[in-house]
Amino acid sequence: EGVYNLGGIAARTSNAANPNSTGTFNTDWDIKVSGCIAWNPSITSTKAATETPASHYSSGAVVGFTNYVCELKQCYRRQDINFNMYSIEAYNTLTDTPDTSVDAPLVKPGEETFLCPYNGKAAGATDTVSSLARTLSWDEGIWDLSGDYPVLK
Repeated sequence: EGVYNLGGIAARTSNAANPNSTGTFNTDWDIKVSGCIAWNPSITSTKAATETPASHYSSGAVVGFTNYVCELKQCYRRQDINFNMYSIEAYNTLTDTPDTSVDAPLVKPGEETFLCPYNGKAAGATDTVSSLARTLSWDEGIWDLSGDYPVLK
């Protein structure tokens, strides 16, 4: 629970002052988020930002606020996550976000200027964190995936 820019894995992955500017991005940072499992039961924005417009910020199941040039791929979220974003109702309904890269940039869900969430893909109804970790090829030399949740060996 928090104000805005909430994410199950990362709150913000933006390597530019304004991730939607028409100028060039600082692409030297090479931000990547991949192979993650956001298994939190809820993400709740408690109030709008004090900045005007308050819709400047977003929250997402995996990454709350990102820009177009980050590599975001192969991430899953809990299927039954309770997701509540403060600003625009259309963003309270989670939809799967396709994998992104510099060559295949993020496509925002909607027309808002500054809302850039990454939700990953919904896990299946019978998936566990360990079954998803196997799907993502987590190293079983490092992880014990025999239970519902991975455990470091």
